[in-house]
Amino acid sequence: MTKKESISEAAASYDTADRARETSKTQPSAGLYLPVPDSVVQAIRLPEKRLQSDLLLELAVALYAQDVLPFGKARELARITAREFAQALGRRGVTRHYGPEEVQDDLAYARRK
Repeated sequence: MTKKESISEAAASYDTADRARETSKTQPSAGLYLPVPDSVVQAIRLPEKRLQSDLLLELAVALYAQDVLPFGKARELARITAREFAQALGRRGVTRHYGPEEVQDDLAYARRK
């Protein structure tokens, strides 16, 4: 391989890595994509700027209420703090699932103080 080819290859690989970094900054990583028909999206009565966050919160609450996701992962899905998620559960009348794991977490937290 000539020096010119080597430089060209390095530049191409740099461009690819650079583009990947830029894409990851502008687009959140998606572990799952749920296709929603445009007609359904248009029928949702939410302002466009709140649509994604509100839908993520509703999904997180529903999965938590059905005991499909634990509190921490549901909160992570909703992209809000634990306090905000607990308040959202309260507003919807969803009781907290408070099992041995949560007790241990609370005890560990209390011991740190």
